Amino acid sequence: MIWGSCKNEEVLRSFLEKSEKARENFSFYLNRPLLYITTLEKVVWGKLGNTIVSYGHLDRINSERCWVGLCVSDDYQGKGFGRKTLKRLFCEASGIGLKYLNLSVYKSNAPAINLYKSEGFLKVEEENNNFFMEKEL
Repeated sequence: MIWGSCKNEEVLRSFLEKSEKARENFSFYLNRPLLYITTLEKVVWGKLGNTIVSYGHLDRINSERCWVGLCVSDDYQGKGFGRKTLKRLFCEASGIGLKYLNLSVYKSNAPAINLYKSEGFLKVEEENNNFFMEKEL
C-alpha cells in the first residue's frame, strides 16, 4: 500500500463517486462542501497501484484533540485497509502532538464499531443513530 496526502477535492469526488456503499456510512461530506478537505489538519489516501482504496482525515478540535474520518472503497472493505488507514492516522496524530482522537459511527455499522474497539476506541456517548467514541494516544 502506498500513502498519499493531497487535499484535493477532485480526488475526493472521484473516490466518493466510486464508493456508493461506503458513502452510506461516511456522512462527513453530506453537510459540507468537498472543498472542506482543504481545511483539514491531515488527509491520507491509501493506494494500491493507481487505485485509491481508502481515505482518512484528522479534523482538529483543539490543541489535544481531532475528529477522525475514515472511508474504504466498496471493493476493498473487510480486507484490512480500514485498519491500515486508521493506524496511519494514529501516526499522523502522534506526529502533531495530539492526545485524543474522537469519531462518530452509525450504530448500524457493526464492522466499523468492531474495528474501532479493537484499536482502542471507547464509546463515550450515544445520540440518535450514532455512537461517539474516543481513543487516548
